[in-house]
Formats: sequence, C-alpha cells, structure tokens
Amino acid sequence: MSGYEIGLNGIILSSQPVGEFDRRLVILTGERGKIACFAKGARRPTSRLTGSTRVFAFGVFYVYEGRNSYNLHRADIKNYFEGIVKDYDATVYACYFAEIADYYGFEGLEAKEPVNLLYGAFKALEDERLNRRTTAAVYAIRAVADAGECPAVEGLHLPAKCLDEDVMKTFSYILTAPVERLFKFTVGDSTTEALEMIADRVERYAIDKKLRSKEMLP
Repeated sequence: MSGYEIGLNGIILSSQPVGEFDRRLVILTGERGKIACFAKGARRPTSRLTGSTRVFAFGVFYVYEGRNSYNLHRADIKNYFEGIVKDYDATVYACYFAEIADYYGFEGLEAKEPVNLLYGAFKALEDERLNRRTTAAVYAIRAVADAGECPAVEGLHLPAKCLDEDVMKTFSYILTAPVERLFKFTVGDSTTEALEMIADRVERYAIDKKLRSKEMLP
C-alpha cells in the first residue's frame, strides 16, 4: 500500500456492500480514471465514511493506493445530488449515465472531461425546467463522441425526420458545445424524439454491451 494519501476528484458510479461492514466503490476520477476503491467499515453506523460512500456522490476522495485497488481514508463531498437520490425516475436516469461512464472509464486514463460531463448531466437531472429525455439523449451522444466513437450521420441510417435541419443543428451543438452550456437548452417534443433515436443508433454502433439500466428508463 502507498504510504501517502492521494486526493482524487471524482464521482461514485457504484457502491456495493462487501463482507459485513465494508463497501466496494467504483469512482470515476479526473486524475486516475476509473478506480476500484474499498471503504473499510463504511457500513458501520458510526463510520465517518457512511455518507461519503453513497452512489453519485461528487467530491474529493482521499485514498491510499494498494496493489490491485485503492482504500478510502476520507472524503470531502461537494454534492450528494439529493435531488436525484430522492426521485426514482431521476435515479434511473443517473444509473444509465453512470453505466455509460463506467463503460468508457479505464484506470490510469485521465478522465477530467468525462467527470465534468457526468456532473453536468446530474445537475441537469435536478433542474425541473429541463426535459430528462432530452438530457439522456444529449449525454449519451456526447459521451460516445468524447470517446472518439461517434460515427458520421450517414453511417447511422437515420429516418428522414432525424435529418431535419433543426435536428442536425442541435446534433452539431451537442458534439461541440462547452460542457457548462451543453444541457441548458430546450427543444420541442419532435426534436427530443429525433435525438433519442440518434442516441440509440449511436449507442448501438459504439457500445458492444447491453445497457441494463436503459431498459428501466421512464
């Protein structure tokens, strides 16, 4: 085990019980990519790690590096995303985003942009003014594009309604907009439906596994 503490900025993608009192976390971090991290004693009622090991928590995680995993020592959580965890539909969407982030996350591969993208998507889920279906399509398209796997429109074999000028302008915006502005636009129902179809085609082209959480989307 490393003899010094490392601070990593990230978001917990999953948090699973291990043994009687511990938790195994998967954290997407800006500095080290996707890491497996054990939080010993986190399930004890008196543990200071109990709140810091909740899924979707965003902050700085202070860890010690082991041979095959990391061990969580403490955490400074900046956002628990209470608005997500208290809302079933929002939680399902967040699980879907986290599953995509997990697919594209690798240990040792810097992931500052994916962390920022996921954080922005989570913030959008808490904004009642935004359509979550649109947010989901935007996140899926941009996550695949940022991984360098988004095909040209011609390769998606889209129906005519998805090739509408407004839809194509929105698609181009999704691919290029700064993350801080990416989720803040609104569109009509027909454009949302077109974006959902594009996102589905992009996922099928790029992701070679079944996204279990997608089947649960509202």
